[in-house]
Amino acid sequence: MPFFSIIIPVYNSYKYLNKCISSILNQSFADFEIIIIDDESTDESKSLCLSFAKGDSRVIFLEQNNSGPGSARNKGMSLANGDYIVFVDSDDYVEENYLKTLYDNLSDLPDVAFVGYIMENESGEVFRKQIPLLSNKPTLNFEHLIFDLISNDNFGYSWCKVVRKKFIQKNNICFNVQYFMHEDLVFICECLKHTKNIITINTCSYHYIKRSNSLCSTFHGDFIDNVEKVNACFFELLEKEKIVNWKEIILQRAVFSMYLVFKNYSLASKKMLTKKMISSFLNGPTIKRISLYKKMYFKTIRGKKRMIFYIIAIQKCIILFRIVVLFYKIKKAHS
Repeated sequence: MPFFSIIIPVYNSYKYLNKCISSILNQSFADFEIIIIDDESTDESKSLCLSFAKGDSRVIFLEQNNSGPGSARNKGMSLANGDYIVFVDSDDYVEENYLKTLYDNLSDLPDVAFVGYIMENESGEVFRKQIPLLSNKPTLNFEHLIFDLISNDNFGYSWCKVVRKKFIQKNNICFNVQYFMHEDLVFICECLKHTKNIITINTCSYHYIKRSNSLCSTFHGDFIDNVEKVNACFFELLEKEKIVNWKEIILQRAVFSMYLVFKNYSLASKKMLTKKMISSFLNGPTIKRISLYKKMYFKTIRGKKRMIFYIIAIQKCIILFRIVVLFYKIKKAHS
């Protein structure tokens, strides 16, 4: 059996697939299998995946009806033969030492490993290199570990994560397919409900490609419901485990959620943005957090938007909400 099972969900990523799959097949560490799940692509992704599967016995190709990346990853995990599961997105790529570095750091058999990454655009311009910061050994200080991972933007993604298969099976952990975005964050929260046997690997050999036509560039009418459910899972973990500075993290997430909602509704037509939608968000559990912790709001939240977001959240100002959405709509039109 292979040591690693690498799971790649694919949907209309033909432009990036060759680089992604080739970067894995060219690894210096060869004890792995690649499980590719095509989510009913409409471009040439399927034919390219089939050619890789025919050319290398380590590549397994599967298809499914269009059900989203969470469903695809679940299918891959159910068929994985490796000791550890590695998630790679189909538009990303890894350096040739990626699996060897992972293998060298897994001798203590952790349940979950968080790995550093490089963020770049489609032209190869690097925005930042991000490492998890802490040591490569299982930590007893779980609360500080999670705080560091969240603060250092290494928490809520399945890519650049490694999960032990026995751990997944024992606790029946999978991706929740009811979410169309941020299902990764819920998956990580679910993992951390069941283990504190976690390590960080402080190298950056995973390349995350920030694309302009991502899921965030498409309007979703049930976006707010998705945000609220994801945040509920995240906040539950923070409060239950008493993560360091958890109230500040919740505030940061509440403000970030407002930003996401503004961006999403800037893609909508005027008729789609109803008072009922706005009111449901402004009176929902995420924004109520700002009221609960408003004394620490200005100490925690930085940037030009903090006053605007504060007024909207506290005063429930629907008119200002619409103005901010319009601002993002105009900004997008001129970008």
